[in-house]
Amino acid sequence: MKIAIIGNGIAGSSAKRIAKEFGHDPTIISTDNASASKSALATIRPTWFTKAQQVNIERSWAWYLKWNATVSRNAIVSSWKDPSITKEQDDWWLVQPLRVLEKPDIVGMVPFMDLLTKNYDAVLNASGVGVRSDLKRFWGATLVSKTAKADNMPFRIHHLRPYHSVHIVKTENAIRIGSSISKDKQKCYNEIYRMKEICEDSGLVSKVDDWELAMGVRTQTTNKKVIEPELGKKVTSIGGLHRTGYALAPDLIAQWIASL
Repeated sequence: MKIAIIGNGIAGSSAKRIAKEFGHDPTIISTDNASASKSALATIRPTWFTKAQQVNIERSWAWYLKWNATVSRNAIVSSWKDPSITKEQDDWWLVQPLRVLEKPDIVGMVPFMDLLTKNYDAVLNASGVGVRSDLKRFWGATLVSKTAKADNMPFRIHHLRPYHSVHIVKTENAIRIGSSISKDKQKCYNEIYRMKEICEDSGLVSKVDDWELAMGVRTQTTNKKVIEPELGKKVTSIGGLHRTGYALAPDLIAQWIASL
């Protein structure tokens, strides 16, 4: 089966990999040659989800494991009260999205849907901001350094205040700090550098001058529910993933492909 996939972020890239596993012929179409989803740290916390969704998460994790994209299923956690007091928690998981992301097969203007359906047996719109016009957009940012040092790697969580934390991870021989999220791009930018300063002042990371900024856009529906691909439907979408995409996308896509 020929499957057209619009978008090459974590959802679109996962779709291509999974479609191949099912013996199909997938093609990623994107307006940009660069891969999306590069600004995310890809943290998964099962306790954020329902019991049913936790089943999805375990199956998604199995896909990441197959793709050699898993990093850790536990983190060293501290808080603003005393960064020196730490504990290990097994409800923080981490994947490395750069090991999953695929380059598009076709770069350029995405054809109209009626043209796609004439040339492909199935179509998945995983274009993020292009899935629906009513999606809320949020900026996300991380900082990456190849020379910074940090203890308790590969995964450290430091709570800055209730319900707000900074994540410090080590993947691909680099330290990453993140991620700040805001509807306002400038606020997002300011926040990630505040996070870095806190991490430096608290001794969580060393002070270096080679931090590089990565920013991207995340989307969310007004009711905060993920747009799931409709099982059995040959033209469908996945989107509004916001913070949940890495946990749910691979399994939701696998279920859709299996239903075709």
